[in-house]
Amino acid sequence: MAQIPFWYDEAGGSPWDRLQLGKHVMPGVWSIEATCERDINVKKSKGKDGARMKDRGYQPASITLTGKLSTQEEWEALQRILPELHPRKKGGKRNQITAQHPALALMGLSEIYVKSIKAPTVADGVMTLPIEAIEYTAEPKKKLADFKIKWQQGSTVIEAPFTGVLADSPVGQFIDQQRDLEAGLEKLSHAPDKPEALHVESDPIFLKNFETYKQLH
Repeated sequence: MAQIPFWYDEAGGSPWDRLQLGKHVMPGVWSIEATCERDINVKKSKGKDGARMKDRGYQPASITLTGKLSTQEEWEALQRILPELHPRKKGGKRNQITAQHPALALMGLSEIYVKSIKAPTVADGVMTLPIEAIEYTAEPKKKLADFKIKWQQGSTVIEAPFTGVLADSPVGQFIDQQRDLEAGLEKLSHAPDKPEALHVESDPIFLKNFETYKQLH
């Protein structure tokens, strides 16, 4: 972990007041609340001491970013930045953003996904803007066993997992050119672990799906 700055800077101000979201240094003074926790399932048997506990891994951290603005320049800067963060911006799914603040660094958090923005309030000449976010975690990549291959025998559609020899072979070599189920499975059962490379220029089905196969491998 990189060295986290002290909350008081003798040169003036505090690094704990500053927040950067993506390419933007947010105007005003910002404070952070973040909760990191594990998903623990506790089951207690009636009439017995203690309880059974099952740890299901950690939950994405819940984060609240609270900004306080007091000048017109800060307000104008916020209005330029806010449309890029707004959770209701058109365009469907939003991208995660990098968040830099000493409190987040201490908690091991660096990428967040904006969940909601509350309407700002003004009191005693200071505007307060809360932004709710969660820790961003990338979706796990699918395993080969999660993919299915389908082919048809007569009027019956056959579905099989993309595993075993299939995982290490061009699918077109074993399935797309074998429409008969029994013959196809027989050929698969005798296929070498590392089959010879297929001459793709002679296999239009393989060429058509080549990019998909590369992603699976």
